[in-house]
Amino acid sequence: MQSIHKKIALILFTITILVLCSKTIAPASVPLAHAQTCSVPSQVQNVSITFPSCTGDVCNFTQGSCAWNSVTGATQYQVTVTEVETGTTILTQQFDGSVTSTNFSVHESNTYKCDVAAINSCGTGPTGTASLLCKVDAAVTSTPTTATNNTPLVPKTLPVTGSTDNVVFIMIGSIACIIAGITLAII
Repeated sequence: MQSIHKKIALILFTITILVLCSKTIAPASVPLAHAQTCSVPSQVQNVSITFPSCTGDVCNFTQGSCAWNSVTGATQYQVTVTEVETGTTILTQQFDGSVTSTNFSVHESNTYKCDVAAINSCGTGPTGTASLLCKVDAAVTSTPTTATNNTPLVPKTLPVTGSTDNVVFIMIGSIACIIAGITLAII
């Protein structure tokens, strides 16, 4: 009699585990979320410095402007303006992604360098750079140059999205299936 009860209990246990396993492992029953990747923004292009207060050949050399092309996907720009001769930082600021220029104070006969990097949720892209000597006989606009920082353009993996209840259910069901298989193999 005890042997029959053991067999019935084993059959019921096996059926329960098989039902659990089929619901857990069935591919259509629980959609699995997938990881998403994103990339840091590309390098800022056409960075330029100008001395905007010019009328013809007469210029006001108390203010300069740094401008750049917008970068697709950028949510912010990190802008640093440096006085080259002294190494003094004139401006270091993050701007909203819709901003593509800023003004800064200058002194005649000094050279200014503007570095601009695009930023998004995945990181900061390579820097675009321009520099210009602020002098009465200097050209009014700069020639853009580019300089790359050594930041690799590596995709960043974002967290998995989806319901954690489904993941826990799958894990518990999978463990139960493994235990049932081992139990059946032993008996």
